[in-house]
Amino acid sequence: MQLDSLAQLYSSKTDDELLLLAADPNALVEEARPILAEELRRRALVIQPALRKVEEQTPNLWSRRSSKPIRTFVMFLLNLANAIFGTGLLEPFILPNIGFSRSLAEW
Repeated sequence: MQLDSLAQLYSSKTDDELLLLAADPNALVEEARPILAEELRRRALVIQPALRKVEEQTPNLWSRRSSKPIRTFVMFLLNLANAIFGTGLLEPFILPNIGFSRSLAEW
């Protein structure tokens, strides 16, 4: 592909298409990079740093290795609360249907 036809191709593309091309410069051949840069300059487009990559690299509180004991303890407390209160909430609905009594007088 000749350099003139490459310049025409880039001038026919939308701004978003050019920015997508510029986001991965390794996908372009050496001759295409300066032509793309010139078209970006002509349109006054600025390549923004990839925010998604920065967000992926920044670990949140729950994915840090140092927070694993805290996360384990919190999950234990939630499971304990579920075992105590969940059983107490469901017991009146389940036990009468299967024939168990809840009081000593009924035994």
